[in-house]
Amino acid sequence: MAFIKAIPTRYEEKKENLQAMLLISGLSALFLWTGSTLEEWEALILLTAFLGFLFLQVRHNHLFSKNTKSVSIREIGITLLSMGGVMIAGKFFVDAAIELAHQLQVPEYLIGITLVAIGTSVPELVSTLLAVLKGKPFLGTGIIIGSNAFNIGFILGIGGILAPIPLDPALLGFQLMAILGVTLALEYLIHRGEISKRAGFLMMAAYLAYMLISIAQNGIY
Repeated sequence: MAFIKAIPTRYEEKKENLQAMLLISGLSALFLWTGSTLEEWEALILLTAFLGFLFLQVRHNHLFSKNTKSVSIREIGITLLSMGGVMIAGKFFVDAAIELAHQLQVPEYLIGITLVAIGTSVPELVSTLLAVLKGKPFLGTGIIIGSNAFNIGFILGIGGILAPIPLDPALLGFQLMAILGVTLALEYLIHRGEISKRAGFLMMAAYLAYMLISIAQNGIY
């Protein structure tokens, strides 16, 4: 979103969050790189790290304190219904993407890191865009940090606990380096106090390069 409008940041307020996100990303990279399967105990560590991340949010923002204002039942209902709608749409989307991969005879993994990744990130994209355009840029950066921590810590953690996840270190090597690189770049940009339009364009260019390399690695070109 920074290529549309520069996003101001507050590093001191986000420092613990960024460090937690970097820890979760580093742990996932270590586990995915050193084995052929994400084992249950590794998934449990990722899930525990994510729960620690949530604890930091509760402590830092003084949630559930006596001074916390009452929450509207209507807003809670809308939030839960919206989440339910996203989950239902996500199921249909993933099923359709798998079928598309079979019809095009391309690896499901490639569809996952391209079409599915983009499609499932649309809610985050819309939420961040609206937050920035409505003058709530700090909500936007919170969405980015929180979604990354959730995707890696919670989703991989729960998935790995329910069933071991097979891995291909050779295939994942470039992806893991990209994840860590983006995490470090995000921490640097937030530390500067602003994600400028120029930085936004560079990040978009880096993502396009990532997509092209990933497609080339899978022998599509």
